[in-house]
Amino acid sequence: MRKFTPYEINHLIEFGFNSFVLSNILDLHIPVEYVTGKIKFCNNIFSVNNKVLIPRIETEQLVDLAYDFIIKTYKKKDKIVFADIGTGSGCIGISLAKKLMDNNYSFEAILSDFSSEALEVCKINLDNYLAKELLLKNNSKIELLKSDLLKSFPRNIRFNLIMANLPYIPSLRLLTLDLSVTKYEPKIALDGGKDGLKVISRFLKEINPFINKGSKLIIEVDDDHNNINRFLSTWKIDKIKDIFEKNRFWSITPL
Repeated sequence: MRKFTPYEINHLIEFGFNSFVLSNILDLHIPVEYVTGKIKFCNNIFSVNNKVLIPRIETEQLVDLAYDFIIKTYKKKDKIVFADIGTGSGCIGISLAKKLMDNNYSFEAILSDFSSEALEVCKINLDNYLAKELLLKNNSKIELLKSDLLKSFPRNIRFNLIMANLPYIPSLRLLTLDLSVTKYEPKIALDGGKDGLKVISRFLKEINPFINKGSKLIIEVDDDHNNINRFLSTWKIDKIKDIFEKNRFWSITPL
């Protein structure tokens, strides 16, 4: 018999599931978000399944950091061009788009992922939240793109802002994580190689043709990614702590 945490009980009840009945039939480790197919993120409800990561509460701060950069840097008459790379469910890119649209900014955005199955989930969320509104407000638009990092991006585009939540967990540490993660969440979205920086390093090598001098990159990283010296010849990197006081984000600008 599975014993649910108070969060899990509340989550199941909120989305119409009987936690008492499920406690007798559910696998001991399956995340309740995959049972309901829903997750709250930035005050929105997104669809999820086991083809995408379950967004964590600390990742909401990435959206806040991105929005703060935009409002401090650009005027509402400016069109914001941004990307969400490794978008998964689309929760980061769609949440930022909603914030911009609600505050009368116009934008063009690309939400990309290596996984076609993840993009199918992203499209469901995009259709639920933004598709109709985007046709009506500010001539804004969002494109979904299947791409291995920047490989399939159009070469004529320059972004004001790029957000990315790429695989960043060191491979060996994956073996120590809870079974709810290692058994159910997609490994391709978790495994960052030996030091956790394999994909992030490749991303930073590919990004230059798509940005300008004033562009900003905001990425989520592992809390032990403190050795940034290899990147400092090309980038100015500010480390930012999350709500749990762990190093969680890099705010990056070109030198």
